[in-house]
Amino acid sequence: MLLFLLTAEDCADNGELSREAEMTEMFNKIESEFRSDEPESELLDAFEKRAIQILVDLNDYLSLYSQKDIAPEFRKQANHLINGFFVKESDVQDFYKILNLKEDTVNSLLLYPEQIWTTTFDSVLISNRLVKNDNTTYLGEISFTQKEYSDSVLINSFNRQMELVLMKAEKQFGSKTEEVWEVYLGGVKN
Repeated sequence: MLLFLLTAEDCADNGELSREAEMTEMFNKIESEFRSDEPESELLDAFEKRAIQILVDLNDYLSLYSQKDIAPEFRKQANHLINGFFVKESDVQDFYKILNLKEDTVNSLLLYPEQIWTTTFDSVLISNRLVKNDNTTYLGEISFTQKEYSDSVLINSFNRQMELVLMKAEKQFGSKTEEVWEVYLGGVKN
């Protein structure tokens, strides 16, 4: 019996090991693409999809930032996340101005015009694909419809366009910092 046990094949699931190896290889490939000097077309597609999700998330964070009945710490965090979606602070301020929003920085609150209760973004799409601008940036454009509601009644609707900017940004990965491609919102076109 002892001879049988010592000479028997390993019963470990080699499929599990190969699956883990595949996942590690895939992770390494994705990581190298994000660090690459020029993103491949598949990665540009992924960043365009990410930009659409950013606009959806932005709408949610604007809603949180404007709610008086939640803790100021949550509103501050929403504001921090909103700012992180944009290339620069002036783009955030221009965005607020175009949407007719006012920022109360003392109380960490975003204020809508009195007759408007909420704004939503609808029909979000990439109107101009990301294309290389120079060695460090790619530019594109995202379009959406801004809808303003008062008591659940649509009172205004505007077609908007915003610049998309894909550029390298420093990101922390454990104890090391890497420059990776990241997509941001730029200026509002109308």
